[in-house]
Amino acid sequence: MNFRPGSTIIHARRAQRRLGTGALRAALVLLPLVSLGGCPGPDRPPVTEEEGGPVGPPRSTNDIVYGVEENVSKLTEALWSSSVSTTARFRDERGKGHSLNLDGTLLFAKPRNFRMDLRPGLGDQVMSIGSNDDAFWVWIEPETGTMSWGHHRNAGRPCCEEMPVRPDQLISALVVAGLPTESEGLYGPVRRFGKTHDILTYHRAHPQQDHREYWVMRKPPYLVEMVIFRDAMGRMVMSAYLDEYEPAWDGGPALPHSVNIIWPTQDAKFTMRVDGYQKKRLEEVSPRAFALPTRRNLPEGVRRIVQVDADCEGGGEGASEEWQEPAVPEPGTGEGEQMPITDDAPADSTPEYDSAEDRERRQSAPNYDSGAAAEDESGQEPPASDDAPEYPEGEDNQ
Repeated sequence: MNFRPGSTIIHARRAQRRLGTGALRAALVLLPLVSLGGCPGPDRPPVTEEEGGPVGPPRSTNDIVYGVEENVSKLTEALWSSSVSTTARFRDERGKGHSLNLDGTLLFAKPRNFRMDLRPGLGDQVMSIGSNDDAFWVWIEPETGTMSWGHHRNAGRPCCEEMPVRPDQLISALVVAGLPTESEGLYGPVRRFGKTHDILTYHRAHPQQDHREYWVMRKPPYLVEMVIFRDAMGRMVMSAYLDEYEPAWDGGPALPHSVNIIWPTQDAKFTMRVDGYQKKRLEEVSPRAFALPTRRNLPEGVRRIVQVDADCEGGGEGASEEWQEPAVPEPGTGEGEQMPITDDAPADSTPEYDSAEDRERRQSAPNYDSGAAAEDESGQEPPASDDAPEYPEGEDNQ
Protein backbone atom coordinates (compact mmCIF):
# COMPACT_ATOMS: atom_id res chain seq x y z
CA MET A 1 0.00 0.00 0.00
CA ASN A 2 1.36 3.42 -0.97
CA PHE A 3 0.88 6.16 1.62
CA ARG A 4 1.49 9.50 -0.13
CA PRO A 5 -0.27 12.52 1.38
CA GLY A 6 -0.30 14.59 -1.84
CA SER A 7 1.81 16.79 -4.04
CA THR A 8 -0.13 19.89 -5.15
CA ILE A 9 1.01 23.21 -3.71
CA ILE A 10 -1.88 25.01 -2.08
CA HIS A 11 -2.78 28.53 -3.14
CA ALA A 12 -3.46 30.68 -0.09
CA ARG A 13 -6.89 31.87 -1.17
CA ARG A 14 -8.14 28.39 -2.00
CA ALA A 15 -6.61 26.96 1.16
CA GLN A 16 -8.38 29.52 3.33
CA ARG A 17 -11.76 28.42 2.02
CA ARG A 18 -11.00 24.73 2.58
CA LEU A 19 -8.91 24.68 5.72
CA GLY A 20 -9.92 27.73 7.72
CA THR A 21 -7.65 30.40 9.18
CA GLY A 22 -5.92 28.31 11.85
CA ALA A 23 -4.93 25.45 9.56
CA LEU A 24 -3.91 27.93 6.84
CA ARG A 25 -1.42 29.53 9.20
CA ALA A 26 0.03 26.09 9.92
CA ALA A 27 0.30 25.45 6.17
CA LEU A 28 2.11 28.74 5.57
CA VAL A 29 4.65 27.97 8.26
CA LEU A 30 5.28 24.59 6.68
CA LEU A 31 6.17 26.17 3.33
CA PRO A 32 9.76 27.02 4.37
CA LEU A 33 10.26 23.35 5.18
CA VAL A 34 9.52 22.28 1.63
CA SER A 35 10.97 25.27 -0.21
CA LEU A 36 14.65 24.55 0.36
CA GLY A 37 16.84 24.91 -2.70
CA GLY A 38 18.43 21.62 -3.62
CA CYS A 39 15.79 19.74 -1.65
CA PRO A 40 16.01 16.00 -2.41
CA GLY A 41 12.26 15.55 -1.99
CA PRO A 42 9.37 17.25 -3.85
CA ASP A 43 7.50 20.19 -2.38
CA ARG A 44 4.46 18.91 -0.50
CA PRO A 45 1.79 20.80 1.45
CA PRO A 46 -0.11 19.56 4.47
CA VAL A 47 -2.85 17.02 3.84
CA THR A 48 -6.15 18.45 2.64
CA GLU A 49 -9.57 16.85 2.38
CA GLU A 50 -9.45 16.60 -1.42
CA GLU A 51 -6.35 14.40 -1.38
CA GLY A 52 -6.64 10.84 -0.20
CA GLY A 53 -10.19 10.94 1.10
CA PRO A 54 -12.05 12.89 3.79
CA VAL A 55 -10.51 13.79 7.12
CA GLY A 56 -12.11 11.89 9.97
CA PRO A 57 -13.46 13.23 13.27
CA PRO A 58 -11.22 13.83 16.31
CA ARG A 59 -10.03 10.61 17.91
CA SER A 60 -9.35 9.68 21.50
CA THR A 61 -5.84 10.06 22.87
CA ASN A 62 -5.56 6.28 23.29
CA ASP A 63 -6.48 5.69 19.64
CA ILE A 64 -3.96 8.27 18.42
CA VAL A 65 -1.10 6.92 20.50
CA TYR A 66 -1.95 3.31 19.68
CA GLY A 67 -1.90 3.99 15.93
CA VAL A 68 1.58 5.53 16.05
CA GLU A 69 3.06 2.98 18.46
CA GLU A 70 1.54 0.00 16.66
CA ASN A 71 3.28 1.09 13.47
CA VAL A 72 6.65 1.56 15.23
CA SER A 73 6.32 -1.84 16.93
CA LYS A 74 6.80 -3.46 13.50
CA LEU A 75 10.42 -2.29 13.56
CA THR A 76 11.94 -5.25 15.40
CA GLU A 77 15.34 -5.21 13.68
CA ALA A 78 17.89 -2.54 12.84
CA LEU A 79 16.94 -0.13 10.08
CA TRP A 80 19.36 0.35 7.19
CA SER A 81 19.44 2.37 3.97
CA SER A 82 22.19 2.83 1.40
CA SER A 83 20.19 5.34 -0.65
CA VAL A 84 19.99 8.57 1.35
CA SER A 85 20.18 12.01 -0.28
CA THR A 86 20.48 15.10 1.90
CA THR A 87 20.83 18.86 1.79
CA ALA A 88 22.26 20.62 4.83
CA ARG A 89 22.42 24.40 5.32
CA PHE A 90 23.85 25.99 8.43
CA ARG A 91 26.01 28.81 9.76
CA ASP A 92 29.28 28.29 11.57
CA GLU A 93 30.44 30.08 14.72
CA ARG A 94 31.54 33.10 12.66
CA GLY A 95 28.16 33.37 10.96
CA LYS A 96 29.40 32.11 7.60
CA GLY A 97 26.81 30.13 5.69
CA HIS A 98 27.48 26.62 4.36
CA SER A 99 25.43 24.43 2.03
CA LEU A 100 26.08 20.74 1.37
CA ASN A 101 24.41 18.30 -1.04
CA LEU A 102 25.40 14.82 0.06
CA ASP A 103 24.54 11.14 -0.41
CA GLY A 104 25.13 8.32 1.98
CA THR A 105 23.87 5.66 4.33
CA LEU A 106 21.63 5.47 7.39
CA LEU A 107 21.65 2.97 10.25
CA PHE A 108 19.28 2.98 13.22
CA ALA A 109 18.59 0.62 16.13
CA LYS A 110 16.17 1.34 18.97
CA PRO A 111 16.01 3.29 21.10
CA ARG A 112 18.41 5.98 19.82
CA ASN A 113 21.39 4.33 18.16
CA PHE A 114 21.76 6.29 14.95
CA ARG A 115 24.41 6.82 12.32
CA MET A 116 24.38 8.66 9.01
CA ASP A 117 27.56 8.74 6.89
CA LEU A 118 27.48 11.29 4.06
CA ARG A 119 29.71 12.09 1.10
CA PRO A 120 29.49 14.21 -2.07
CA GLY A 121 28.63 11.72 -4.83
CA LEU A 122 31.49 9.25 -5.09
CA GLY A 123 33.89 11.34 -3.00
CA ASP A 124 35.21 10.69 0.48
CA GLN A 125 33.02 10.99 3.54
CA VAL A 126 32.75 14.61 4.72
CA MET A 127 29.96 14.44 7.33
CA SER A 128 28.73 12.04 9.99
CA ILE A 129 25.69 12.33 12.25
CA GLY A 130 25.49 9.90 15.15
CA SER A 131 23.92 8.98 18.46
CA ASN A 132 23.97 6.24 21.08
CA ASP A 133 22.17 5.80 24.38
CA ASP A 134 24.37 8.38 26.09
CA ALA A 135 25.66 10.93 23.56
CA PHE A 136 25.07 12.50 20.16
CA TRP A 137 27.52 14.09 17.71
CA VAL A 138 28.11 15.51 14.25
CA TRP A 139 31.37 16.16 12.45
CA ILE A 140 31.92 18.02 9.20
CA GLU A 141 35.08 18.51 7.14
CA PRO A 142 36.49 20.48 5.53
CA GLU A 143 33.86 23.25 5.89
CA THR A 144 34.19 23.52 9.67
CA GLY A 145 36.77 20.88 10.57
CA THR A 146 34.87 20.37 13.83
CA MET A 147 33.11 17.60 15.70
CA SER A 148 30.38 18.82 18.07
CA TRP A 149 29.02 16.44 20.67
CA GLY A 150 26.92 16.36 23.84
CA HIS A 151 24.86 14.18 26.17
CA HIS A 152 21.20 13.32 25.68
CA ARG A 153 20.52 14.21 29.32
CA ASN A 154 21.32 17.86 28.55
CA ALA A 155 19.59 18.15 25.19
CA GLY A 156 17.24 21.10 25.00
CA ARG A 157 18.65 22.89 28.04
CA PRO A 158 19.80 26.54 27.71
CA CYS A 159 23.32 25.49 28.72
CA CYS A 160 23.57 23.23 25.65
CA GLU A 161 25.05 25.13 22.72
CA GLU A 162 23.88 24.98 19.12
CA MET A 163 25.09 22.47 16.55
CA PRO A 164 24.94 22.48 12.73
CA VAL A 165 22.49 19.54 12.90
CA ARG A 166 20.89 18.21 16.08
CA PRO A 167 21.08 14.39 15.96
CA ASP A 168 18.81 14.01 19.00
CA GLN A 169 16.10 16.09 17.34
CA LEU A 170 16.57 14.30 14.02
CA ILE A 171 15.85 10.94 15.67
CA SER A 172 12.77 12.37 17.40
CA ALA A 173 11.56 13.89 14.14
CA LEU A 174 11.72 10.54 12.34
CA VAL A 175 9.55 8.95 15.10
CA VAL A 176 11.29 5.62 14.43
CA ALA A 177 11.65 5.05 18.17
CA GLY A 178 8.02 5.91 18.93
CA LEU A 179 6.48 8.73 20.93
CA PRO A 180 8.26 10.22 23.99
CA THR A 181 8.27 8.38 27.30
CA GLU A 182 8.80 9.37 30.92
CA SER A 183 12.26 7.81 30.78
CA GLU A 184 13.20 10.72 28.51
CA GLY A 185 11.90 13.23 31.03
CA LEU A 186 8.82 14.00 28.93
CA TYR A 187 5.30 13.69 30.27
CA GLY A 188 2.00 13.56 28.44
CA PRO A 189 0.46 13.63 26.08
CA VAL A 190 -2.01 16.49 26.23
CA ARG A 191 -4.21 16.47 23.14
CA ARG A 192 -5.49 19.34 21.06
CA PHE A 193 -7.24 19.03 17.74
CA GLY A 194 -8.12 21.04 14.66
CA LYS A 195 -9.61 20.40 11.25
CA THR A 196 -7.01 17.99 9.85
CA HIS A 197 -4.71 16.87 12.68
CA ASP A 198 -4.73 15.64 16.25
CA ILE A 199 -1.88 17.28 18.17
CA LEU A 200 -0.10 15.57 21.05
CA THR A 201 2.05 17.72 23.36
CA TYR A 202 4.71 16.32 25.69
CA HIS A 203 6.11 18.57 28.42
CA ARG A 204 9.43 18.42 30.24
CA ALA A 205 9.55 18.02 34.00
CA HIS A 206 12.54 20.39 33.95
CA PRO A 207 11.14 23.91 33.36
CA GLN A 208 14.18 25.00 31.33
CA GLN A 209 14.08 22.23 28.74
CA ASP A 210 12.16 22.04 25.49
CA HIS A 211 8.83 20.32 24.92
CA ARG A 212 7.44 18.67 21.81
CA GLU A 213 4.35 18.55 19.65
CA TYR A 214 3.39 15.71 17.34
CA TRP A 215 0.82 16.52 14.63
CA VAL A 216 -0.93 13.26 13.73
CA MET A 217 -2.98 12.77 10.56
CA ARG A 218 -6.69 12.29 11.08
CA LYS A 219 -6.91 10.01 8.06
CA PRO A 220 -4.99 6.93 6.91
CA PRO A 221 -2.27 6.09 7.67
CA TYR A 222 -2.91 8.07 10.95
CA LEU A 223 0.79 8.77 11.48
CA VAL A 224 2.86 11.79 12.50
CA GLU A 225 3.11 14.42 9.77
CA MET A 226 4.83 17.20 11.70
CA VAL A 227 7.03 17.44 14.81
CA ILE A 228 7.69 20.74 16.61
CA PHE A 229 10.18 21.44 19.40
CA ARG A 230 9.55 24.53 21.54
CA ASP A 231 11.82 26.12 24.12
CA ALA A 232 10.84 27.04 27.67
CA MET A 233 9.37 30.33 26.38
CA GLY A 234 7.17 28.53 23.86
CA ARG A 235 9.19 29.61 20.84
CA MET A 236 9.61 27.13 18.01
CA VAL A 237 13.22 25.92 17.81
CA MET A 238 12.69 23.04 15.37
CA SER A 239 9.96 22.01 12.97
CA ALA A 240 10.02 18.81 10.89
CA TYR A 241 7.65 17.78 8.12
CA LEU A 242 7.38 14.06 7.32
CA ASP A 243 6.06 13.01 3.92
CA GLU A 244 5.71 10.06 1.54
CA TYR A 245 4.91 7.35 4.05
CA GLU A 246 5.37 3.88 2.59
CA PRO A 247 5.94 0.45 4.13
CA ALA A 248 9.66 -0.09 4.56
CA TRP A 249 9.16 -3.73 3.49
CA ASP A 250 6.34 -6.27 3.40
CA GLY A 251 4.87 -6.37 6.89
CA GLY A 252 7.22 -3.62 8.05
CA PRO A 253 6.46 -0.17 9.48
CA ALA A 254 5.32 2.69 7.28
CA LEU A 255 8.19 5.19 7.29
CA PRO A 256 8.59 8.68 5.79
CA HIS A 257 10.75 8.76 2.68
CA SER A 258 10.97 12.56 2.64
CA VAL A 259 11.84 14.64 5.71
CA ASN A 260 12.26 18.42 5.85
CA ILE A 261 13.61 20.05 9.02
CA ILE A 262 14.16 23.72 9.87
CA TRP A 263 15.84 25.28 12.90
CA PRO A 264 14.56 28.89 12.62
CA THR A 265 16.61 30.32 15.50
CA GLN A 266 19.82 28.93 13.98
CA ASP A 267 19.04 29.70 10.34
CA ALA A 268 19.66 26.02 9.63
CA LYS A 269 17.86 23.51 7.42
CA PHE A 270 18.21 19.81 6.74
CA THR A 271 16.33 17.76 4.17
CA MET A 272 16.53 14.04 3.66
CA ARG A 273 15.17 11.68 1.06
CA VAL A 274 15.41 7.90 1.42
CA ASP A 275 14.81 5.86 -1.73
CA GLY A 276 14.42 2.62 0.21
CA TYR A 277 14.82 1.00 3.63
CA GLN A 278 16.04 -2.47 4.55
CA LYS A 279 15.98 -4.44 7.77
CA LYS A 280 19.24 -5.71 9.22
CA ARG A 281 19.46 -8.27 11.99
CA LEU A 282 20.64 -6.72 15.25
CA GLU A 283 23.32 -9.36 15.68
CA GLU A 284 24.81 -8.25 12.36
CA VAL A 285 25.35 -4.70 13.60
CA SER A 286 28.61 -3.99 15.38
CA PRO A 287 28.27 -2.08 18.70
CA ARG A 288 31.21 0.00 17.50
CA ALA A 289 29.00 1.41 14.74
CA PHE A 290 27.44 3.70 17.35
CA ALA A 291 30.58 4.53 19.33
CA LEU A 292 31.37 8.19 19.97
CA PRO A 293 34.27 9.01 17.62
CA THR A 294 37.67 9.85 19.06
CA ARG A 295 40.66 11.61 17.56
CA ARG A 296 41.97 8.20 16.50
CA ASN A 297 39.18 7.58 13.99
CA LEU A 298 38.22 11.10 12.89
CA PRO A 299 39.35 12.34 9.47
CA GLU A 300 42.54 14.37 9.47
CA GLY A 301 40.61 17.51 8.54
CA VAL A 302 38.57 17.43 11.77
CA ARG A 303 40.91 19.34 14.09
CA ARG A 304 38.49 20.64 16.74
CA ILE A 305 36.26 18.73 19.14
CA VAL A 306 33.65 20.82 20.95
CA GLN A 307 31.47 19.58 23.79
CA VAL A 308 28.28 21.60 23.39
CA ASP A 309 26.97 20.76 26.87
CA ALA A 310 30.18 21.48 28.79
CA ASP A 311 28.43 24.23 30.77
CA CYS A 312 25.71 21.76 31.77
CA GLU A 313 28.37 19.36 33.05
CA GLY A 314 30.12 22.04 35.08
CA GLY A 315 33.13 22.12 32.83
CA GLY A 316 32.91 25.72 31.73
CA GLU A 317 32.95 26.68 28.07
CA GLY A 318 33.78 23.43 26.33
CA ALA A 319 36.25 23.72 23.49
CA SER A 320 38.45 21.34 21.66
CA GLU A 321 41.77 20.91 23.40
CA GLU A 322 40.56 20.36 26.96
CA TRP A 323 38.10 17.64 26.02
CA GLN A 324 38.89 14.22 27.47
CA GLU A 325 38.39 11.43 24.99
CA PRO A 326 36.26 8.43 25.91
CA ALA A 327 37.82 5.02 26.23
CA VAL A 328 40.21 4.02 23.47
CA PRO A 329 38.33 2.09 20.75
CA GLU A 330 38.66 -1.65 20.50
CA PRO A 331 41.79 -2.96 18.78
CA GLY A 332 41.63 -2.67 15.03
CA THR A 333 40.22 0.85 14.76
CA GLY A 334 43.46 2.68 14.18
CA GLU A 335 44.35 6.21 13.19
CA GLY A 336 42.00 7.66 10.58
CA GLU A 337 39.77 4.59 10.30
CA GLN A 338 35.98 4.71 10.38
CA MET A 339 34.02 2.59 12.81
CA PRO A 340 32.64 -0.53 11.06
CA ILE A 341 28.94 -1.03 10.54
CA THR A 342 29.10 -4.80 11.02
CA ASP A 343 31.44 -7.06 12.94
CA ASP A 344 32.18 -9.14 9.85
CA ALA A 345 34.01 -6.20 8.27
CA PRO A 346 37.82 -6.55 8.42
CA ALA A 347 39.06 -5.00 11.65
CA ASP A 348 41.98 -3.32 9.90
CA SER A 349 40.08 -1.61 7.09
CA THR A 350 37.14 0.67 6.40
CA PRO A 351 34.10 -1.34 5.29
CA GLU A 352 32.97 -0.93 1.71
CA TYR A 353 29.61 0.88 1.59
CA ASP A 354 29.37 1.55 -2.15
CA SER A 355 28.20 -1.32 -4.31
CA ALA A 356 28.22 -1.07 -8.10
CA GLU A 357 24.48 -0.44 -7.93
CA ASP A 358 24.99 2.40 -5.45
CA ARG A 359 27.65 4.03 -7.64
CA GLU A 360 25.45 3.82 -10.72
CA ARG A 361 22.53 5.32 -8.76
CA ARG A 362 24.64 8.24 -7.56
CA GLN A 363 25.99 8.97 -11.02
CA SER A 364 22.48 9.12 -12.45
CA ALA A 365 21.08 11.16 -9.56
CA PRO A 366 20.06 14.77 -10.33
CA ASN A 367 22.58 17.48 -9.51
CA TYR A 368 20.75 19.64 -7.01
CA ASP A 369 21.67 23.31 -7.10
CA SER A 370 22.31 24.26 -3.48
CA GLY A 371 21.82 27.94 -4.23
CA ALA A 372 18.41 27.67 -5.84
CA ALA A 373 15.25 28.35 -3.90
CA ALA A 374 12.06 26.43 -4.62
CA GLU A 375 9.15 28.52 -5.81
CA ASP A 376 5.42 28.05 -5.56
CA GLU A 377 3.10 28.06 -8.56
CA SER A 378 2.98 31.86 -8.60
CA GLY A 379 6.76 32.01 -9.11
CA GLN A 380 7.31 33.70 -5.77
CA GLU A 381 9.48 32.27 -3.02
CA PRO A 382 7.31 31.47 0.03
CA PRO A 383 8.04 33.85 2.92
CA ALA A 384 10.13 32.47 5.75
CA SER A 385 8.66 32.57 9.22
CA ASP A 386 10.11 32.04 12.67
CA ASP A 387 6.66 31.77 14.19
CA ALA A 388 5.25 28.41 15.12
CA PRO A 389 1.98 27.35 13.48
CA GLU A 390 -1.02 28.24 15.58
CA TYR A 391 -3.26 25.49 16.80
CA PRO A 392 -6.42 25.10 14.74
CA GLU A 393 -9.48 26.23 16.59
CA GLY A 394 -10.70 23.64 19.01
CA GLU A 395 -10.68 22.76 22.66
CA ASP A 396 -8.13 21.04 24.81
CA ASN A 397 -8.63 17.39 25.58
CA GLN A 398 -6.71 15.23 27.95
